[in-house]
Amino acid sequence: MVFLANKTVCQQTNIPMDTYVESILFDDTFNHLTKSIVNASRKQSIYAYNTANLSTPEFLPVLTPDEQRELNNLIPENDPEYAKAVTTEFILAKMTDNRLRHSAYISLQKKKIEIIRQVSTLGKK
Repeated sequence: MVFLANKTVCQQTNIPMDTYVESILFDDTFNHLTKSIVNASRKQSIYAYNTANLSTPEFLPVLTPDEQRELNNLIPENDPEYAKAVTTEFILAKMTDNRLRHSAYISLQKKKIEIIRQVSTLGKK
């Protein structure tokens, strides 16, 4: 490290020290995990909205185009009662899958933070 008038710079990179440390702590992996957690939270809100409104007459669930195609392949065209049951199960299954994915992302992010903590304290608690 080199100290220059009010600026600390890492010798090999010429990146200001605070930016360098930030790039180590919050690298692409951390940023992708954070975005994935936020996206999973948003999806969970949409699934909860769909679940809460399924009993409303004429309600059409909010689904992505891929989810809509998948649901359309499962529903027979001439049985509305069966279609409603399948839609309910489909949304609940997607909700459960999303919850598990969200939990996995949070676990990975916690592990990354734990590794950073161990490195920064040289393994001491």
